[in-house]
Amino acid sequence: MENITRYPALQEKPTDAGVLELHAILDSRSRDWKVDVLSTATDRFERRLSEELGSLRLEIAAVNVQMAEGQNMLLRWLFGFVITVLAANIGMTTVLLNAITR
Repeated sequence: MENITRYPALQEKPTDAGVLELHAILDSRSRDWKVDVLSTATDRFERRLSEELGSLRLEIAAVNVQMAEGQNMLLRWLFGFVITVLAANIGMTTVLLNAITR
């Protein structure tokens, strides 16, 4: 805190001048405190925001990997299904053609 000897009006019985000086001291301290608090809060918020965004990016990357794996599995099943249906159609066509030609 500032040295009170810099403010002679505060050393005597408080008068209007002393009250004004006290108000000036408190106002300047209040401004400094507000700037410090705002700066600290901003730094904390930015750090927390960057941490959360980093974790969100990791989660999104994990979801993308899972989707790619699911897509590959879906393509394998689709390919197997198409081959099975094709084999069944060829088999039934062969059976029907043999039945017709006999």
